Amino acid sequence: MNDQRTKKKPTENLFEAAPQCGPGCHCSATGRASRRKLIIFCLVMVTAAAVALSHGLTLKAQAQIAQGQKGFAAMASATEKTGPWDVPLNNLAALDTIAAGKNVVFLYLPAKGRRPAESVEEQIENAASKAESSRGLKAAFYSLDTGSQDYSRLTGKTPAPCVLVLVRGAGMSPVTGNISEGKLLQAVVVASRASVKCGCAGKCNK
Repeated sequence: MNDQRTKKKPTENLFEAAPQCGPGCHCSATGRASRRKLIIFCLVMVTAAAVALSHGLTLKAQAQIAQGQKGFAAMASATEKTGPWDVPLNNLAALDTIAAGKNVVFLYLPAKGRRPAESVEEQIENAASKAESSRGLKAAFYSLDTGSQDYSRLTGKTPAPCVLVLVRGAGMSPVTGNISEGKLLQAVVVASRASVKCGCAGKCNK
């Protein structure tokens, strides 16, 4: 047998066939440096994105807080403008709804063409508070729009300014002239004993 025929060629090693770095070659160091630069670049980009996101969330939170404060301010303003003196009644029939749970109502009819007197409003408020604390009544007070039909009808019989004291299931007593807390409380007593029966809507029948 021929030794040359039986002799097989050594298998080529692909990894060994790859080009190798020789002495003085810095290819590996260059690759590591490039990877470090890439990692640093990625870290910088991630940090910048995180800062931008945090800033955006902060601005959004501040905007929501400001909007909430405006909302509360608007609510407070609306509450201040919806008191019994700020929105006069258009008619007496409204009392059947807004004063449904009240025993006595003080209805202020100011002089036409003039602003309601704060001094009269204060006397009415004091009388309503005293009626609740000393007599156990549930009281309310309102003003009537000077442009309403009910205002013209009522002031045709009782000159304005005046206060009509209405007691549910009993009667009505007007207070004119010098309107004071004492006179208003006296009117509550008179209206409670009146022979003229009135509902809060002012529909009285003898």
